[in-house]
Amino acid sequence: MGIILLFSLIIIASAFIPQYVLILVVLNLFVGLFLSFFQIAIALLPHFKPKRKKTITQPLVSILVPAYNEPPTILMQTLDVLSHLKYKNFEVLVIDNNTKDDSVWKPVEIFAKTLGEKFKFFHIDPLSGFKAGALNYLLERLDPASEYVAVLDADYLVKSDFLTTSLSYFSDDGISLVQFPQYYRNCIKQNQPIVDEYRHFFWHIHEYGKSSGLCPFNWHS
Repeated sequence: MGIILLFSLIIIASAFIPQYVLILVVLNLFVGLFLSFFQIAIALLPHFKPKRKKTITQPLVSILVPAYNEPPTILMQTLDVLSHLKYKNFEVLVIDNNTKDDSVWKPVEIFAKTLGEKFKFFHIDPLSGFKAGALNYLLERLDPASEYVAVLDADYLVKSDFLTTSLSYFSDDGISLVQFPQYYRNCIKQNQPIVDEYRHFFWHIHEYGKSSGLCPFNWHS
């Protein structure tokens, strides 16, 4: 019924708008319908289940946490959660680049020292390159024995089995990157649209895999 009504409106509109505009409208309609049916067909097909391996050893993992002008309480929560990982062989390199206010980055530096030798904090000002520049700075300071690198935003809260879960997806030498979804933990009226978008995009991972290191196991502020 809806399609019949839509085509009726197109026929009526053809009497009032130029022919080339009508052609574009019809093409856009068919492309939209095709994409909708294509998405439905893909959703009904069998899902690909990624291979995983059992992690017998614990290779050294370097966790990089770049930050700029991040509220100290947020960043300290991220570091505190990392300190409780159920994984022994890791290091955390935190960098705050170009934050001018000492009251923002200094508490994080002090807090990082309380977490032990695994945590290293850097405050660099000036540093060019934005986030990429910060990551490049840290990559030059990894432990030489490091075999894997994990990158977290300054407001991520991961589950304690994050590294074990992540490493299990490196099932063969052809896999060089594993990426996980994320989820907002402070859902309020102002950010509801992006929260809904993330939930929609990552929901199938939650339902099908239920083994990711993040969403909904990782919370993004």
